[in-house]
Amino acid sequence: MRTKEQEFIKGLSAGLSVSVAMKQAGYSSRTDARRIILMNPRICSTVITMLLEGTDQPDETVIELFKERLIDIVQAKITDFVSFGPEGVKIRKNFPKEKAFCIAELQMKDSETVTYIRLHDGLKATELLLRYARLTL
Repeated sequence: MRTKEQEFIKGLSAGLSVSVAMKQAGYSSRTDARRIILMNPRICSTVITMLLEGTDQPDETVIELFKERLIDIVQAKITDFVSFGPEGVKIRKNFPKEKAFCIAELQMKDSETVTYIRLHDGLKATELLLRYARLTL
């Protein structure tokens, strides 16, 4: 992970808002925000966790960036990422990497065997989308 990305995560962990953490990490434009937040699964997952847990009150720019990702969380199914079989739970080799942010937690026994997987809460994502949809009507 790059230094700016590390600083961004550190700022979020310290309780800064997404916007303030972005500025302190050295990001200056909305394009930067889209790239770092939406394209980096670790950062995206961290920010989505904050949103779903209510630990951050994002501004309108950030809300726009996350609408698409929240919809992906609502639509995600565990079988998009793992398969169940007689040899246990295995990570799908062809799962959509651009949707890795939907995974909140993942523990692996080896490079294929999953011991624990938890997706972000689709109901909370729906709730969040509806809450902000009401604000924009």
